[in-house]
Amino acid sequence: SNFCLLSDNQNPYFGRNRNFTKTPNFSRYRNQYFNYFCRHASTSGQFFGECDSAEKWMKEREDQLNGHFAQSDFKLDEGEVLLKEMQQLRDELSQYEDEVQRLIETAGEIVPLRARRERLRQPIEAVAICKYQSSEISIQKDEVCTIRDNSNKLKWKVTNSRGQQGEAPGVMFLLTPPDQEAIETAEKLKRHYDRVITLWQKKHLRMRQNMIFATIKVVKSWDFQQYMCMEKEQRIAIRRALNEDSEKLIQEGEPNDPQLKRLQREIDEVNRLFDEWERRAALEEERRNAAKAFNDRCTNLEMTLS
Repeated sequence: SNFCLLSDNQNPYFGRNRNFTKTPNFSRYRNQYFNYFCRHASTSGQFFGECDSAEKWMKEREDQLNGHFAQSDFKLDEGEVLLKEMQQLRDELSQYEDEVQRLIETAGEIVPLRARRERLRQPIEAVAICKYQSSEISIQKDEVCTIRDNSNKLKWKVTNSRGQQGEAPGVMFLLTPPDQEAIETAEKLKRHYDRVITLWQKKHLRMRQNMIFATIKVVKSWDFQQYMCMEKEQRIAIRRALNEDSEKLIQEGEPNDPQLKRLQREIDEVNRLFDEWERRAALEEERRNAAKAFNDRCTNLEMTLS
């Protein structure tokens, strides 16, 4: 635990190292380190906790998209509700992007406290909180040094700003941001967020496809009489909307998507159905006009003869 670095009894460099404990204002420096650690430990713990919460939040939205919004067989009114809910989810995701960005920015400010107890993979910089003098090395307060090796938890191998190398108590150094683990955690979070957005886009595209399939299913259930019960303008509007929505989806999707190929077949089929009904409607109109013309001629003839 990092807290063992703060105890006189547990850390001989606080209780027994004469070079260090004879430093002027030693107690103040020790308290300074203790306050530093507690403050940054709290900040670090809060950051990683918030990242965990963000991961869980996005996992819940993924489950929604793969479950509730993965329905493919529904009625038109049910589909309209699902599309509305999907848009609400998209609004939530858009707002949550600010939280993800905040965590990414915060990651760059996290002090690498865990690096104190883990063997360094590469040298890192640290700031001395007090003056230190030994036969090997001299370090001034606030001097930026390079930590080369921290495998010994009490004495670290360091290089000062003047190139001197030696060992010094680890507790006298404050590691500086960023924390690589925090950076990697934030980057992982951003990749997760991007995956959720991509998943939403795919599910929304599929939902719109299924809405068109549901509409086509309704159209195919009509007979000619039901079709003719609608005004001509309404029939034209329905056909236009189906074709425009289908064309837009086909352009947005992947060329080899089996569902889009199915959509193209279905829309071609329903267009042929519309063509057949319109042909019959034209014949009906022609017969009505012929009958009306015949009746008008008969009426005129009767009037002439009377």
